[in-house]
Amino acid sequence: MKKLGIIGLGKMGDAILQGVMKKNLLKTDDILLYVRNPQKVTMYEASGFSCADLQTVFEQTSILILAIKPQNFPDFFQSVASFSRTGVVVSIAAGISLRCLNQQWASVPCVRVMPNTPAMIGKGVSAISRNGNVKDADYKDVKSIFETLGSCVDVEEKWMDAIVPLNGSMPAFLDRFVLDFMDAAVARGIPETLARALVVDSIAGACSLIQKSDRPVSDLLRDVCSPKGTTLAGIEAMDAHGFRGAVKACYEACATRSEELRTQAESRP
Repeated sequence: MKKLGIIGLGKMGDAILQGVMKKNLLKTDDILLYVRNPQKVTMYEASGFSCADLQTVFEQTSILILAIKPQNFPDFFQSVASFSRTGVVVSIAAGISLRCLNQQWASVPCVRVMPNTPAMIGKGVSAISRNGNVKDADYKDVKSIFETLGSCVDVEEKWMDAIVPLNGSMPAFLDRFVLDFMDAAVARGIPETLARALVVDSIAGACSLIQKSDRPVSDLLRDVCSPKGTTLAGIEAMDAHGFRGAVKACYEACATRSEELRTQAESRP
């Protein structure tokens, strides 16, 4: 038995693999990969990893991470229907609930994790929950894997759909915010490289200040908004153009889509 198996080596699957290796949590001999792309198989094997067929990876690993997209789960469930599984199964897909996993494997210990793309540089945050079949020691082992990618937060599984906008999708929302501010600056004649550096460093610094301060975020906001000042003018323009409503609509659309994916997955035979 290998200690860790990964099915799906896209951006997140590879980030998980690189995380455990960089932190020396596991050795290449402890890991078994299922990769469909022949070029990727060659690449991983050249780095010392073992790649195997789907059944071997599914049955011969203690912890199995399913790093596949939500829409690919129906085909995956069908592909592994005749295989046996006793070790922990971990899903990182939005909308694939513990209930959905339990419908496929009633007695199998299952863990659901929602990571995000900053995991690729060790700055991710993963929300994690488990079903009643997962032993404390196994849960600790799963958490240690995701802690190599950044922070790992225990949550109630019922919150997962509402959490997706807060961590899983949040990098994309910030990317859009950065892009729009860069475009506005470029339209004023600021070089794109300078605009990018200023907005990215400012956001990073502001987030760090929020993390390190014990004051409410609303107080930190007021600190920058001098009466009749430039920042307040910008905030008032945001409000006038529906920024708060747009943020709420963004959050609700993202969470609702996660709920839809979960409902679809749970309703499949």
